[in-house]
Amino acid sequence: MHTPTLLSMLTVLLGVMSLGLFVAWRFNPWIPGFNKWVLAYVFAFLSSLALSQGGTWLTDLQLSFSSNFFITLMAFYVFVGAREYIGYRPLPRWLMPFILLVLTANVIFFTLIAYQPAYRAVTPSLIAGLLFISGAWTIAVGGSRSFPARYVFAAATGFHGLFVIGRLWFVYAGNSLALTPSNVSGIPAIIIMESTIFLVLVAFGNMMLVNERINSELRYVAERDSLTGVLNRRSFVCIQQANFCC
Repeated sequence: MHTPTLLSMLTVLLGVMSLGLFVAWRFNPWIPGFNKWVLAYVFAFLSSLALSQGGTWLTDLQLSFSSNFFITLMAFYVFVGAREYIGYRPLPRWLMPFILLVLTANVIFFTLIAYQPAYRAVTPSLIAGLLFISGAWTIAVGGSRSFPARYVFAAATGFHGLFVIGRLWFVYAGNSLALTPSNVSGIPAIIIMESTIFLVLVAFGNMMLVNERINSELRYVAERDSLTGVLNRRSFVCIQQANFCC
């Protein structure tokens, strides 16, 4: 399929999904990590926009910076959002600046010093892939047995992380990821198609996690006394009846 057309479709889809997630967050701003997932999709939209329009208004260096930075920022905020959702402590503040510094050095070296457009994708792919896998692992070990819906998010994010790392095979096979403003179609169509499917599944997983948290809060309110936090009479009777039936 035509790569620029796929990129344009992906950009529109990401714009709609970012807007939808933002509206959902505005109605549920108390859910931990939700704002980070909204940011992740905004960065994914910006990355896709840069790639789809790079051949018309971005130089080689600008295109490489924007696409690599935005994709990595998306992966980073998916991971950070997962940690906040589970309740883990924040990551060190130096981590994101350090990652951006490494990406900057990578882009400058393979663009201005040793021009190798394909090799510019190696470091961002490794970093983004590991961040996606870390986000999936965080959700998977954070109570998925009690909340099976979390497996949707974990499976989609983990698979995409492996795919992002695995796409480096294209570089090994013949520099097929040599993206330049004059050669946007240097991105294989399968990468864009996989990204489209992944983004839909992860957004669906995000909404399932939001629904899970809302249902948990509603159940707590329905079963507990608002002042003391102990089980109310209705919940106590239900437990007694369940024990009696056993």
